[in-house]
Amino acid sequence: MIACGLEMMYQQGRKEGVESRGSNMETYKDILETSGYFKGLLPGSIEYKRLMEFAEEYYRKSSLALRTSETTSAPVSRIDKILAMPHSADNFKQHKVPPSDDDSLLYGGESELNDALQVRQKEIDQYNAQLRKESKEPEGSGPSLSSANAFVEKVSSFEGAEVPKNRKLGEGEVDLDVDRFIKGMESVMKRYVPESRDGDTESEEQASSSDMEFDESDNEGDIMAPDGDNEDGEDGFSQSYSAALNRELKSTFVGRSFFYDGD
Repeated sequence: MIACGLEMMYQQGRKEGVESRGSNMETYKDILETSGYFKGLLPGSIEYKRLMEFAEEYYRKSSLALRTSETTSAPVSRIDKILAMPHSADNFKQHKVPPSDDDSLLYGGESELNDALQVRQKEIDQYNAQLRKESKEPEGSGPSLSSANAFVEKVSSFEGAEVPKNRKLGEGEVDLDVDRFIKGMESVMKRYVPESRDGDTESEEQASSSDMEFDESDNEGDIMAPDGDNEDGEDGFSQSYSAALNRELKSTFVGRSFFYDGD
């Protein structure tokens, strides 16, 4: 097996040496073409071949080709010299073969490996158990959090989600501080209602007073209208219907847009 491997390495080195010389020649040819050495001649023509032969001869005699050949073929050359030396099997009998390496670790380490794996598995199980415990009972959790979790996890029926059973309130009782609730609502409303200016306040007061006067005039018109209609001899049903309609419309924007008799 070892001899076969050495033979493969030897042949591979010889092949690489030949290919390296060929690759170097290809690189040299590319340089000649880019520098205009072939003067635009077609590859394969007589003049092209003549110039190529002259360039190859020059390259083989150059110092670069010699150094490249020596470097790539040095390992193969040394092997050739070793193989060419005279040898005999008797020369190797005087040398003792060293003992084989101890390979007991390949067979005796199975139990140790299993023990180490079991210890590691226990560590992983403990870590996972601690992680699950922390996820179920977060730090800082209290009655409010457990109550919220119970409310969220509760499957609601058509009547809605039920109140958790562990609350201390009686049945039907609601713990609501009315005074605090009203004060909170007032504080919220004050935030969103802008303060009115003096001019706006006066205009609002005038508008409210005019509305009150207009409502009073509407009421008077509603009261007087039936009397006037009775004096004129109009039908009683139409009078009562008109009065009822006026009463329904007097508090609306549509009713305020009408003009009544006597306005």
